[in-house]
Order: sequence, then C-alpha cells, then structure tokens
Amino acid sequence: MSAVPLSVWLWAGYALLLAAVAWLLERLAARAHRRTHAYELAGFRYHPDYDHWVCPEGTTLQRDLQRSLPHRLHYRAPAARCQRCHRRPDCTDSPGGRTLEWDLAAWLETQTGRFHRGLSLGLLGIAAVLLGVQVAVHPVPAALAVLLPLLALTAAAGVRLAHSLRAQPPAENLAAPPAAVPLLQAVRKGSSSALGPYTDGTGTSFSRR
Repeated sequence: MSAVPLSVWLWAGYALLLAAVAWLLERLAARAHRRTHAYELAGFRYHPDYDHWVCPEGTTLQRDLQRSLPHRLHYRAPAARCQRCHRRPDCTDSPGGRTLEWDLAAWLETQTGRFHRGLSLGLLGIAAVLLGVQVAVHPVPAALAVLLPLLALTAAAGVRLAHSLRAQPPAENLAAPPAAVPLLQAVRKGSSSALGPYTDGTGTSFSRR
C-alpha cells in the first residue's frame, strides 16, 4: 500500500479547517444572539396569563397592537409612570415610555441567522470541492482512505444544515399570536426559549428602547 501524498494531507487539513470555522461561526453567532437579548431584559418579568411584562419598579408594559408585527411584538409602559420613575435615566430616553420588542423568530429564522448559515454552507461547500478534487487527482487506495470519509462527513454536515435552513421559514412568515391568547401557549413550537435568568415564560429575542 503506497504512502499518502503530502499534498493530500495538506488539502485534507485545510478542508477540516474550513469545516471547523463553519461550526465555530454557527456556535458563536447563535450564542451572541441569545446573550445579547437576555442582557437587554435584565430585571423584567413576563406574565403569560396576562400577556404583559413588569419592570423592576412594578410598572406593567402592555402589548402595543399597532406596532406589533407578525414576528415581532411590541410592549409599552405608560409614559406618565416612566416620567416619574427615578430609574428613567438608566432605562429609557423615550418620551412615550419604555418599550420592549419580543422577536418570536428563532435564531435561524432571523436575517442574521440565515446569513451565518449561508456562510457555513459556503465553507462546507468549498471544503467538499477541495476534497473532491483530491479524490480525482489521487485515486489511489491510501489517499482515498483519507479523503472519502472526510468528503462523506462534509457532505452529510452540509445536507443537515441545508435541511434545517429549509425547515425554518423566514421570520416574516411567522403568524403573530392573538392578544387574547397567552403567549406561553401561542409561541410557535421550535423557537428558541433562551430568555436569561431575569424572565419567566417563553420566547426568543428582545431589545431595549
């Protein structure tokens, strides 16, 4: 059995590096998405039976039906209560009162998530092409024993990521739950539920206003 050419090892290592970068991009982007929105809601608590949020000072934020979108719900506190609050300088500078945005989309349903998934698929595609070229250039048993398993794993990972991307519709296609239905029951199955230690209920991402 002939030895594996050095170029095969080099290209195989480069393909593995691309696959590792794709995996790392996925993990870091999803983690940043969860941590950012959990930080924004520090101190707020969601009450699913009434579909409202309560701030650390006890003010209730009701859903703003006029501003809510199919995939993003808006909640607003009374402006008068916020203007009298001693924590207002650290909370909001809006004259209309503090608002929260509840993004019902999972990470992969957001534009950022789909962009990162596209990058990951692109890197895996490049890795598969490089491995395929080496299979064609070095069709010897020793080289194939190294290249074919890596090519199969890379292809399987790409198919899995592409399938999950197709299975998750874009956020714009989500249907907003009606105001009369508690969000704890109405949030679509499959969305992320990382709210951080400061909230109860379920949901995905939030931002501060």
